[in-house]
Amino acid sequence: MWNCQVLNLHRYTQGDETRGNYALGILKNRLAKGEITIEEFKVLKDALSEP
Repeated sequence: MWNCQVLNLHRYTQGDETRGNYALGILKNRLAKGEITIEEFKVLKDALSEP
């Protein structure tokens, strides 16, 4: 499941900072709703910053 989340979020970051901000916003919303834990948030956020 993690790989799917990372791949889906990574698509939003390729070549466009605005899309990266959008993906980060999705993560923040999921964290706020309790859909992911803070640990999952950190891992996914770090994955977004990878090239």
